[in-house]
Amino acid sequence: MKSIIKEVGKNPRVEEIKNDLDTLQSLVGGYIESVRMEENILLICNEDGKLNGLPPNFSIGNNVIVGNAVFVAFDGNDEFTGLSDTQMSLIMDKFNEV
Repeated sequence: MKSIIKEVGKNPRVEEIKNDLDTLQSLVGGYIESVRMEENILLICNEDGKLNGLPPNFSIGNNVIVGNAVFVAFDGNDEFTGLSDTQMSLIMDKFNEV
């Protein structure tokens, strides 16, 4: 599925990944937590990242996301899906804001 991966200290990148739990856990380095965003976008991050002292990655509002993160879409039935071009643009625009 088409996703955006944002590693700590690196620019976000578009990548095709397998749609399975093992892949997502590997990318974020532990148990996953999903945070619903606008336009059926999910932010996937490490559930225990703050407890484990992972380094800060970026902020969303007043919340600091730590460790690596993955953005995917969902279909409204709790299934992860690939991002559309519009969704990818929305995410990338947030990282390009000054």
